[in-house]
Amino acid sequence: MFNRRGLIKKSIALASALPLLQVDKLTHRAEAAESLDVGEIYGDFVIIPQGNPVPSFVNPPKFGVPVICQSASTGLAVSPTMTPIIKEFASYGDIHKYVNIPLYNIDVSSRGFQEQQGSVVSQPWGEIATVSFDFAPIDGSNLRISIGASTQFPRPYPIWFDPTKPIPDVPAQPEKVNFLPTPGLQVASGYGLRNKPMGYSFYWISKGILYWLIVEDYSSRQQSQALAMSL
Repeated sequence: MFNRRGLIKKSIALASALPLLQVDKLTHRAEAAESLDVGEIYGDFVIIPQGNPVPSFVNPPKFGVPVICQSASTGLAVSPTMTPIIKEFASYGDIHKYVNIPLYNIDVSSRGFQEQQGSVVSQPWGEIATVSFDFAPIDGSNLRISIGASTQFPRPYPIWFDPTKPIPDVPAQPEKVNFLPTPGLQVASGYGLRNKPMGYSFYWISKGILYWLIVEDYSSRQQSQALAMSL
């Protein structure tokens, strides 16, 4: 079950480092390669094998992500002026009313899901940085759904993958998909029983905003894609 402590931890994680983003690589981008020797540019994304630096043409967020705590691994400095505003919500509809950025709805009620909790992380001056909301099944099973958006992210958005761990029937590289609101990526997220994906993450960018849908805890490929298609 979700709880307030878990939600806050998740909010901090989202504010400090967006999904799959290796902030330390951006912090040290001066050491990055001058061109994309490996990997691939796909729309507003750059797909990079793990172990390779972020390309020099990747631009960090204009204002940076709000700093909640300092991390030696990220190299981000704490500044009182960058202390974020975190607001929690029990209804996704209330988040829609609170933020001034477009959000996507997902058809969860007809699939046996209910709203849990969500949060909005804003810059100190009020600009929305990150939005996230979680859903859980009514029957109490482990399947979890999270949907989110961010206005502060590197461009093009880097996603790393591990080419050294091939899994049967699961592409090692993020898959390019066209069933999202705009062309995006589908990524297998972690591995669990019988070395199968614990779920899938979907990423797309629309009108300068990064969006994601995460379906996890042993969801099938078909389940995950069906949810993504309902956006």
